[in-house]
Amino acid sequence: MKSRKATLRGIAGTALIGEREIWWHVGDVRSLFAHFFLLSAPSLFLISCASDQGGVLGKSEATFRADFSKGAIQVYQTGLSPEEDKRPLVLVHGSPGQAKDWSRYFDDSKLRQRFHLIAYDRPGYGESTSGFVDFEGQVEALAVLLSQQSRPVTLVGHSLGGAIVLAAAARFPDKVHEVVALAPAADYKPGFVFKMNRFLRCSGLGWLMIYPWRDSHLEILALYPALRNLQPELNGIKTPVTIVQGGRDKLVPATSIPYLKENLTAISPEIILLENEGHFIPWKRYGVVKRVLMGEANPSKGKLKVGK
Repeated sequence: MKSRKATLRGIAGTALIGEREIWWHVGDVRSLFAHFFLLSAPSLFLISCASDQGGVLGKSEATFRADFSKGAIQVYQTGLSPEEDKRPLVLVHGSPGQAKDWSRYFDDSKLRQRFHLIAYDRPGYGESTSGFVDFEGQVEALAVLLSQQSRPVTLVGHSLGGAIVLAAAARFPDKVHEVVALAPAADYKPGFVFKMNRFLRCSGLGWLMIYPWRDSHLEILALYPALRNLQPELNGIKTPVTIVQGGRDKLVPATSIPYLKENLTAISPEIILLENEGHFIPWKRYGVVKRVLMGEANPSKGKLKVGK
């Protein structure tokens, strides 16, 4: 067969030969390791960069720990106590990640003026209980935070965090005012990330991963069966949902938008498609996310034009 030049395209490091996307072919040990680094290294590097965006968690003025059945989570917030005149805004990071990923949001004076900001290290990450915690445990940890708020909250979730906030909206409707899902990993059909992690498990390379990658590896493997179970619950969500999705996202592709529109049957979710954007919307398109949170980006009313 005539060879063609191989290139890397997109943040997931998808290997392309000509116009055809290829998956790994596991032959000898050399082939296995070569394909592992070819397919995984670019995405791991870029996710690491994203997780380091904030340094420390900005202007958080209070921290506390909240217990749930599988351990405790470390929580950061603006204000020493819930501010009655401000709606709570709870920020849920992806996989891997930490609360510090949201530092820019905590530092924004306009967001602080409108919201009581709350972020936490999801179980398995940062200063929270270490080790793998499954999807149900992740939703339970968020539920503890919701139960402590005096009024319904605005939930923001990125990537896997997007699936968690959608589950919370379905199960605790009286606690959720609205949902903003940023590149939400909610579609149960396996994509690149699941296939990569399945490869790591089958090859034995998953056991060589160190924190926090091993916890992320395990929760992604367990995620897709959980998302299949979550699907029937999505049609019960009645709170407003805004989805911000990148058209060039290789980790959570834009094909998830039709899935969510099909299953969020009780509402008509607002869809903001950033045609030339990838997966790291909370940091690369901060201005768009802020406008959504401030109520200045309702695409159905012509308040925001996005795309190129």
